[in-house]
Amino acid sequence: MDGCSFTDLGESSTDPAQTDTGSGGPEPFDSELKSQRWPGSAQDPSQSLPLLERLEAQDLTTKMEMEPSGEKGSNSQTPTRKIWKRIWGALSCLTGDMKAFGDWLKDKPLLFQFVDWVLRGISQVMFVSNPLSGLIIIAAFLVQSPWLTLTGCLGGIISTLTALLLSQDRSAIAAGLHSYNGVLVGMLMAIFSNSGDYFWWLLLPVVVMSMACPLFTSALASVFSKWDLPVFTLPFNMALTAFVAATGHYNLFFPAKLLQPIASVPSLNWSEIQVSLMGLPLGTWGFCLTSLTFLLLTTNNDAIYKLPLSKVTYPEANRAFYLAEKRKQPKSACDV
Repeated sequence: MDGCSFTDLGESSTDPAQTDTGSGGPEPFDSELKSQRWPGSAQDPSQSLPLLERLEAQDLTTKMEMEPSGEKGSNSQTPTRKIWKRIWGALSCLTGDMKAFGDWLKDKPLLFQFVDWVLRGISQVMFVSNPLSGLIIIAAFLVQSPWLTLTGCLGGIISTLTALLLSQDRSAIAAGLHSYNGVLVGMLMAIFSNSGDYFWWLLLPVVVMSMACPLFTSALASVFSKWDLPVFTLPFNMALTAFVAATGHYNLFFPAKLLQPIASVPSLNWSEIQVSLMGLPLGTWGFCLTSLTFLLLTTNNDAIYKLPLSKVTYPEANRAFYLAEKRKQPKSACDV
């Protein structure tokens, strides 16, 4: 009876008491019903499954039906995401510290890397490590004074070369941290010179003082690291002060501008007020006092994180150091 249909079963087995009297002995009629092949259209096979398995089968079917519509939505968003990804990738190559560009230059000739280091050093004057920013600053210097641009670039090049010869930290050199003091020395020596623009003999002391900047930086860093203090532009101030003190206004070869205190204030305009023994504007002392207070500030406020001052360089590196230190801190029970 394995191959009979449901209609044949109804016609041949209408008597509930009918049994099979074969060699296997009498078998109940229920066993014959279990062995029948039911048509697929008569009943859903999933209905014969247990309730839990039936729900799982329905969930699987629902997911399979939803996948095509989800794929269509993702396909429609893919071009837009690709465009934004390309734009973001292009911006990341030009903004910040341009780390991808620096990594790309690592296997290039040393001359290309050296130009990148000098440009980063020029941008470090504004606390930025970006060669593109260095080019923009050079363009601004050229508009203001080509002579100052020449002396500043020369100071940055010489100080970078000196740091390389002294085998200073290559990562610090690549970030321009050994260049910006030379840039400031070259420009300020030209400003304080009383010989006017394009006094070519001035390039000689610019080279000498720029070579002294990495020496001052290395020496001061080894001392200040004991108190966790940064060097910043102190090498530039020391080199420039030494040059002005050694030459002075009455020097026959490299005369400096005569610095005299102003005895009387001509007007009350802020742009004209000069109250300093060295002829510096009034805002200089406020800036120095504010910077000193901020650097030496101590606080227990968890919302304020104070970086070790010897690690403070430029914003991107400061944030990277902060995030690295934050990962090392154990999480509290409230954060879990």
